[in-house]
Amino acid sequence: MSVREQEVVEPSKADGMRSDGSEQVPANSSARLGVRTRARWPMLSPMTTAYFSSLLEHPITEVWSLIRDFNNYPAYIEGVTESVIEDEKAGDEIGAVRRFFYGGSWIRQRLDAHSDEQRSLTYVGMDPFTFPPGIVDVTPAPARYEGTIHLLPLVDGNRTFIEWSVTLDARSNEAEQWRNLLLSLISSWIDSLRRTLAGLPQREAREHDVHRH
Repeated sequence: MSVREQEVVEPSKADGMRSDGSEQVPANSSARLGVRTRARWPMLSPMTTAYFSSLLEHPITEVWSLIRDFNNYPAYIEGVTESVIEDEKAGDEIGAVRRFFYGGSWIRQRLDAHSDEQRSLTYVGMDPFTFPPGIVDVTPAPARYEGTIHLLPLVDGNRTFIEWSVTLDARSNEAEQWRNLLLSLISSWIDSLRRTLAGLPQREAREHDVHRH
């Protein structure tokens, strides 16, 4: 899906929605991306967040059942050839660390937040993100990061609105290069998820929702 609009937005408020999903996503929403800054770790400059959102032509239960397991990364991200959860933790256990092979390197990420009710998860890189060489003239320094995936139901057509953001502590003079890279990567990851969903056999989605009262 092509990107039609770029704007500065807060991920949980895209298209007028709150993070609890109480407001409806407009049926004609197209892919949107944006950037925001916030301070999370002690640092000299604001954090930089690359944010991308899109629509998936599949029910939210089907999408969430695919991504809720932190160790299921190879199932929907092309190029991830292997993933393992360290210390025998569960794939939805806060603090679980996944180690996966992607782009010629082993990467470790910790599951920092997970909610079946909100259909969201947040992961934190255990090591700084290394900028791929050869993309820009001067390669930016590695940066610490965290990412969040959040799903919301779109009633019209029984589809899913997905938000994916990655926040990192890039140097201020390198933020633009990081932002451009991450927007490209997130878009490709969502496209990979979309292709995976399209290839799944037609069936009723497995229900993993946990209802807490």
